[in-house]
Amino acid sequence: MKHLTLQTEIRTLIGNEVRKLRKHKIIPAVIYGRKQPQTIQIQFDLNTFLKLFRESGTTSVIDIKFDDKSIPCLIHKVDVNPVTDVVRHIDFLAIDLKAKTIANVPITFVGEPEKGTEGVLVKQLSSLEVQALPEKIPREIEVDLTKLVNIGDSIKVSDLAFDKEFEILDESDSLIATLVAPDVETAAEEIAIPTAEPTITPAT
Repeated sequence: MKHLTLQTEIRTLIGNEVRKLRKHKIIPAVIYGRKQPQTIQIQFDLNTFLKLFRESGTTSVIDIKFDDKSIPCLIHKVDVNPVTDVVRHIDFLAIDLKAKTIANVPITFVGEPEKGTEGVLVKQLSSLEVQALPEKIPREIEVDLTKLVNIGDSIKVSDLAFDKEFEILDESDSLIATLVAPDVETAAEEIAIPTAEPTITPAT
């Protein structure tokens, strides 16, 4: 997987003073990690980051550049204003490209259950926990819904195709999607699908 690049600057404003940056669409961020001796305070243009984020998601390696340095990182956390939905802070995790990492990878559902079925589709998971070398973390994991034909049919983690480049850590019998009878549609709609948090941590 190719690396992406984000040009940044060392940040001197901290605490409440970072509000001054946000007014000019400059986003404060930090870099930290096991092999990073101290947290690095950085800043960069909001629109530049949003353009990169659309391509990178939370699973692509980003080379963070500042001064004459370049640090390979993964996005650990994106803090968004709950009212305006505007990004207000980013945490980057400095990584060792030769050490395996654990990441939450979003699920992408493709296809639809067979036409004519009276079942109600219930999606139970929105992401899967994966362990891999940073450059081998998939951007997404596809789940084919055309395999669901009859009421009661389901797709579990164990049904996914094996990929030698990464390991799925979720329990093999965890339900990803299932077809339920129409008379339990209301109950199915009440099942909350956890939102995939962009969290990434080093494997132990």
